[in-house]
Amino acid sequence: MTRSLIDESGEPTTGARVIADGEQQLPTLWHPHRGRRDWAWMLHQRDDPADRDRARQLAQMARAGAAEICMPLVELRAAALEADLA
Repeated sequence: MTRSLIDESGEPTTGARVIADGEQQLPTLWHPHRGRRDWAWMLHQRDDPADRDRARQLAQMARAGAAEICMPLVELRAAALEADLA
């Protein structure tokens, strides 16, 4: 699931703008998405039926946020986790 940093109109995507703005901003952008994915994974591993909906919700949020800022690895892992939780 590789994404271009330039969209169809020739404009930089959100991820490209983030990269262009400098690396110091990146951690503040990716931490929430990776953290949600990790939290969802932990809930999934705990295997408590009461955690399943929350884990699915966190995985969906992580996937959508990662896609928005062009983080394909986090997006793929969150999507795989979503599939496991379906």
